Amino acid sequence: MRVIAVLIFLALIPAVSAELIISQPSAVYSIGDNLEVKLTIVSSEQATDFLDVILECDGRSISLMKNALSLREGEEREIGINFSLSQVIINDLKGTCTISAEFNEESSTSHPFILSGDIDIEANNFEGRYNPEEVVQISGTAKRATGMPAKGLVEISIGNKSLLGIVNNGAFSVNMTLPKNIAPSEYTINLKIYEKDDSGIITNQGETSQKIIVLAILSNLEIKADSTSVRPGNPFTFFISAYDQVGNSISQDARY
Repeated sequence: MRVIAVLIFLALIPAVSAELIISQPSAVYSIGDNLEVKLTIVSSEQATDFLDVILECDGRSISLMKNALSLREGEEREIGINFSLSQVIINDLKGTCTISAEFNEESSTSHPFILSGDIDIEANNFEGRYNPEEVVQISGTAKRATGMPAKGLVEISIGNKSLLGIVNNGAFSVNMTLPKNIAPSEYTINLKIYEKDDSGIITNQGETSQKIIVLAILSNLEIKADSTSVRPGNPFTFFISAYDQVGNSISQDARY
């Protein structure tokens, strides 16, 4: 009686027509990286169906592969899945992702991994007090989310002035000369580093900023007397007006 019960229980277990095994991807990828995994399919019966490979990131997905596949009973097939995580393929997919494969009503899903377009920037501390026409030396390093050095452009801007520099092997160094007629004030210098693909589309990018203070420089001194003549022994009153590099009156200490 017990043997019959076991046989009935085994008969109720659905037969597995194929086993799918996906090799595990790396923990983090940047946009433009190559993603390479291996898919192993072991068929327990003769099967012909479409093999679907799907990339899913934060609830959104795209098809990476859809090929017709035929396997004999007991056949083991290893399929390499190698593709570029470029914008052309993944559009704007980012976040926590998985790769899944489906064949003959069986499926398998990889461990989750991160797909990121971030660049981490570490710049030297150039905050301080500067005079007009003084050079601000800006340098640092830039890394992709994977930790690999970035390679692209650095855009540095202050107000409506900007300039570009090169990021080579994760390093950059740019000298920004402040304009002669820049007004004394506190300014934010923004740094943006980005990489582009062959189509000119920005793939990975990052931003950071620091503040500097531009000093007022005595550029003009105006002296006015309250009278064109004075009697000997009488007080002579005059007024001094100081102006900075943009012609504004200086009401604070200035260097001259």
